[in-house]
Amino acid sequence: MRTVVGALACGVMVIGLGTASAAPRQELTLERVVQRPAPGMAVPRRVTFAPGGETITFLQADEGSLVQNLWSLDIASGARVKLLGEGGVGGGAREGELSREEELRRERMRELATGVTDYRWAANAARMVIPARGDLYVLEGGALTRISETPKPELDPRLSADGRHVAYVREGQLLVRDLPSVGEMAGAGAGRERALSERASDRTYGLPDFIAAEEFHRMEGFWWSPDAAWIAYAEVDESPVTSFPIVHSGGKAHGAPDMETHRYPFAGEANALVRVGIVPVAGGETRWLEVEGLAEGYLARVRWRPDSKAVWVEVLTRSQQELVAWEAPLDASLPLKKLHADTSELWVPVTDNFRFVKSSEGVYTGYVRTSWSSGSTRVALHDMGGVFQRFLSPEGGHVDRITGFHAPSQTLYFTGWRTDPRQQNLYAVSLAGGDPDPALREGGTSSAVFDGAGERFIHRFSSLETAPSVVVRSRTGEALATLQAPEMKEARSLGLRAPLAVELKTEGDVLLHGHVYLPPNYDRQSSRKWPAVSAIYGGPGYQLVRDRWRSTVRLRPQFLASQGFVVFTVDNRGTGRRGPAFEGAHHRRLGTLEVVDQVRGAEYLVDEWNVDPKRLAIMGWSYGGYLSAMTMARAPGVFQAAVIGAPVIDWRGYDTGYTERFMGTPEDNPEGYTDGDVTTHVEGVRGDLLILHGMIDENVHFRHTAVFIEALSRAGKPHRLMVFPEARHSPRDPAAKLFAEGEVIRFLVESLGSRSAP
Repeated sequence: MRTVVGALACGVMVIGLGTASAAPRQELTLERVVQRPAPGMAVPRRVTFAPGGETITFLQADEGSLVQNLWSLDIASGARVKLLGEGGVGGGAREGELSREEELRRERMRELATGVTDYRWAANAARMVIPARGDLYVLEGGALTRISETPKPELDPRLSADGRHVAYVREGQLLVRDLPSVGEMAGAGAGRERALSERASDRTYGLPDFIAAEEFHRMEGFWWSPDAAWIAYAEVDESPVTSFPIVHSGGKAHGAPDMETHRYPFAGEANALVRVGIVPVAGGETRWLEVEGLAEGYLARVRWRPDSKAVWVEVLTRSQQELVAWEAPLDASLPLKKLHADTSELWVPVTDNFRFVKSSEGVYTGYVRTSWSSGSTRVALHDMGGVFQRFLSPEGGHVDRITGFHAPSQTLYFTGWRTDPRQQNLYAVSLAGGDPDPALREGGTSSAVFDGAGERFIHRFSSLETAPSVVVRSRTGEALATLQAPEMKEARSLGLRAPLAVELKTEGDVLLHGHVYLPPNYDRQSSRKWPAVSAIYGGPGYQLVRDRWRSTVRLRPQFLASQGFVVFTVDNRGTGRRGPAFEGAHHRRLGTLEVVDQVRGAEYLVDEWNVDPKRLAIMGWSYGGYLSAMTMARAPGVFQAAVIGAPVIDWRGYDTGYTERFMGTPEDNPEGYTDGDVTTHVEGVRGDLLILHGMIDENVHFRHTAVFIEALSRAGKPHRLMVFPEARHSPRDPAAKLFAEGEVIRFLVESLGSRSAP
């Protein structure tokens, strides 16, 4: 990674993206800016080992398309087979043809692709289930069998480990269907369907509640036992939760409008009531578990012991300052047992970082998980009774994901960083302890998906200078097969250049990381003063400034740079992957330290990059929209313009799971909520504002923007407003996106001025 330190006074050398096979130069247009995927990002997704480990399956779209197909790759021969093509079964999932349930599930998953968007293997059988346009298909031995054809969609289908059953949810009811034996699917048709839960109008069975999906990334609401005899599932009662209506104003101009009603738990108000039950797959009564703290807190995660003798339930307190794991034996006569607990004065992160480990003889001996309570994210080892044994990673640094385990050598693999938070590397460590070793000696960003035995892994790598590659490797790092080589032809032809990685200090001598995108004719030795745009996010838990290709192909910053703007991104205090002290610096006071750091970033641009202090803009979406608005209000005059997309304006109007994690409740932190409300500071706003929002946004409701423009109007503050009547949190319609992008660029050019207009 190239690092340009803030005090550097010499000229800047910009390193290009290689020189191989110079392609004809193309213009970076707004049409390309809004098109997905970005250059080099049409990479395999949902990559996994098929049962047996000799084959890889994955989803991939053609370059320049979001229509995914299902592929397989034989590791030994490298042969590829398109299992489902032409957009998948029956054309696959298409925007505008999805049910409301499927549409909202895609919103929770941030799913933009179409075609084949999901598939699930049975753990121990060569059979997969594929949802497509509301119905289910089973793929086995190259033959595709349709197993459902109903008016309502089947959601979240998953096969039992032996492939003999598939469970799913339809109209809020948990159902299971028996399937023929593996090898007998073709021509046998679908088996018998039966209900495992009730069907009720005021509650759902087998689905996550809104907070679980949106804020804790738990997309499942039922869990198969390893022996395929039982299913644990969640009952969700949303009746205590506030109803929030959303009107589709853009659908038609006559008659009654289409209206959605969502149960939305506002900060400080009631959450859904959730409980966990266990039911035999053959059918029968559900046994509801009495788990301490669940009625008042959150169902974080559920998993089965490998021997199927108990369910493990993780419960997060409402304050999110304690996470407790409970073991519920299948034998109802035995009591629940506390396994482990994490506590923090800030909050306890909820992750999927958990793995059972076993001896070289194949006996399960314990489990590993990540813990934040020791001052950084570390891997902790426990025995099967939950007793803590030791940490397997040192203090400092950060663990992103536990990725694999090799029982014969007792080696655990995880990704994270040790010295540079902009990178993500793969490490190996012995269960006996010791210092983790880099498994692959590369900078940049690596991720890994291991097979069940820990013998091979699928390695994805990219950096600022290198587009993503996907390679199958042995656990020692040897390349066995290539799924994707770096595709950089389009990036070169568009003249894209990696941003410069920079460092600066904010108050308290805290180090911040940033990226600078420079115009093609930028000359640091010149006396010319440049307009600049700070393109930010700045919210808790997320990190924009990474040593990865995604940062290089951020096409809006690249386009703005091509139009004569210096573009800057800085990860302020409170953003992710830096540990509790950095991430929790603004605990209970959102909208404060982030503003200080963004102002420091503006000063840095002026001092070090020849930026005109009278031609500065700030822009962001979601939390970035909130921070852009708050910076304009709390630091008037620093930025002359702001693009504010889908902003939270008042945290009392956002959901419990996110807001209370960082702010507590409005009742116990009234000063923090008032100070974090943009309208509290609206009198300070100076400069040009462009506000954008989708009117059917069920995540950050449009009324945040409505409240903001009402406050601006009362304070006599000019502003521009652009609404998308039929868009949710992220506009998807290509034509609307193109129009909006053009208006954003036009606004910035008019507000700040640039030598070359779009």
